[in-house]
Amino acid sequence: MSDLNLNKNEFHYHSSGESIWGIIKSFLYKKKILDKNSARILFIDDNKFPVMNSLGAAGYTIKYIKDIKNIDITEVQDAHLIFIDYKGVGKNLSQNKEGVGVAKMLREKYEGQKYVVLYTAENLPNELISEIKSAANENMAKDSDTTLFIEAIERGLTSINKN
Repeated sequence: MSDLNLNKNEFHYHSSGESIWGIIKSFLYKKKILDKNSARILFIDDNKFPVMNSLGAAGYTIKYIKDIKNIDITEVQDAHLIFIDYKGVGKNLSQNKEGVGVAKMLREKYEGQKYVVLYTAENLPNELISEIKSAANENMAKDSDTTLFIEAIERGLTSINKN
């Protein structure tokens, strides 16, 4: 009787067009969906600010570094979402562009794998706005409410999970 059941299962796999090995591979290599509990968020900023603590208290895994000299550092490789300050970071990588230059480099290297958000506390001149918008996946004000940072994180997770 068990042989009959095995044959039915074999027939089912063959009739569906997918081999048993294809089914096993799909289970083994199934992409893990990122969510609040599994996402790792990196802030690159020359100054810590309250939203980092608020996000940590809300259950997000937050890592903070004061500056970046190389986009291949472990903190960047481990992060899914990267928030970068517009000014005061990345001078060793992009002297004139600072955070904007770092955001462009990260986005080019990790397109689809990481979500890059550029933020600033400054009022920007109109001629810089389009450059900043193209540098990162998203842009926001540094003094935004924590809920706006959470919404950016959710958009980032959705974007990464689609790829």
